[in-house]
Amino acid sequence: MNNNIFQTSSLNIVAWLMTKGYDVKDQKKINNNTIFYFERDDNLQSAINEYNNNIPLKEFISNFRKVKMMIKTL
Repeated sequence: MNNNIFQTSSLNIVAWLMTKGYDVKDQKKINNNTIFYFERDDNLQSAINEYNNNIPLKEFISNFRKVKMMIKTL
């Protein structure tokens, strides 16, 4: 894979990077997973680190998943 391309199947990371102004360059369906591709630049790793270290965001994502499960069990 090209070192200038970052790929992920995490919808949370995709949404975060889009929020930070990154555009999805490509997406592919591979074995029932969607892989999203972003062009690397000097700030991409900083944006990923910011996502990984954002405790309130992690708590929000966790609670959002719990709410979705609550709805599914009704």
